[in-house]
Amino acid sequence: MKIILIVSCILIFGLSNAQNTECNCSKNIDFMLVDIQNSSPSYDILDDKEKFIKRADSIKNIALNDNNEFNCLKYLNMVLRPIQDGHLKVYPKRTIDFKDDKSVNEFLNSAKFKNSRIVELDFDTINSKDIYYSYYNKIKIFIEEYESNMFQGIVIESESKFWKKGEIVLDFQKKANYYEGVRYSTAKDPYFYRTRSFQRLLKSFRVSEFPKEELDIFNKTEKKLSIKILDKQILYVSIKSFKNNTAEENAEFQNFFKNTVLPNYKKYEKIIFDLRDNSGGAMAYTLFLKDLKKSKTEKTIYVLQNRHTASAGELFILDLEKINPITSFGENTAGMTAFRDIKAVDLPCYNYYLWKPIKKLNRKYNEYLKYEHNGIEADFELKENDNWLEKVLSEINNG
Repeated sequence: MKIILIVSCILIFGLSNAQNTECNCSKNIDFMLVDIQNSSPSYDILDDKEKFIKRADSIKNIALNDNNEFNCLKYLNMVLRPIQDGHLKVYPKRTIDFKDDKSVNEFLNSAKFKNSRIVELDFDTINSKDIYYSYYNKIKIFIEEYESNMFQGIVIESESKFWKKGEIVLDFQKKANYYEGVRYSTAKDPYFYRTRSFQRLLKSFRVSEFPKEELDIFNKTEKKLSIKILDKQILYVSIKSFKNNTAEENAEFQNFFKNTVLPNYKKYEKIIFDLRDNSGGAMAYTLFLKDLKKSKTEKTIYVLQNRHTASAGELFILDLEKINPITSFGENTAGMTAFRDIKAVDLPCYNYYLWKPIKKLNRKYNEYLKYEHNGIEADFELKENDNWLEKVLSEINNG
């Protein structure tokens, strides 16, 4: 009897291992659902959990029929989208180092790169108003409506070895009051998104491009925190990140703020805080706010923000506005405000991980829920090719 039991256990263990080796997107979805149900604060406040699970099951069936491991990423993020949490996403572990020639060549010879879908285009039918340029990827994209309310973004010119003519960059559809679909990264990873307007959709693959005149200031230093005096009367403060990886970095950050930023903040009446591309980090911004509150003189504050201003970068803007009126320029921020303490959880298949907050921001977190996914709207929207800093300076000089 003992021998039979041992043999049975071995067989069960063997079958279990065999099943574990059979990777599919369904396994990732099931694992992810259990994980967020157990530990996601944003899932806890979801209004209709039954509807969410039914939707997840329908997406799981689509993924099973698709049976393409490279598309699993978009299905995972489609499942998560109804949850009001901008941080909550699935990402691929980066398997390519774009700075390493060997890694790049391996990618260029991989199935993921070679199996990209190619579309044959009739260039006589291409309308110039439907052509867009991606600064980041150095490609021209033609957006066509191939069926009613169904669109594709197709590469028509490429200066990049990672994009080929005819490849799909965007695949999306127009719903009742929003756009929903997929954009592909340089590494061919599909990212699901949902946006309210066509312009916001275009920004999902067009990265901010600043004129050379502005780069002299914006990229003058690689430091996370820097200042400059503009027009002899305006304090410009660039905060590229609140994240400090070591105690030494944090000490340097705080010392620069205490000894350089704060004295100048007290000295100048007009301040520009540049938070473009500030993706957040540790709550170092509370240091700023604590000392800025002590300054009794009301300042005239301007803020530069873009779609990459996220998390603590966004919270800084919201909390700054509580202590001093501000005027913001740019575009909607990323929309990651109500939850904190991010944890990475490995999924069982395809080298993906779940990026998941495990705590609410604070007891008043619900005040910030309206910004999740939507972001903070700028008072004055700026176009992508504008010289943003010049626009703000013009506004200041014109009173």
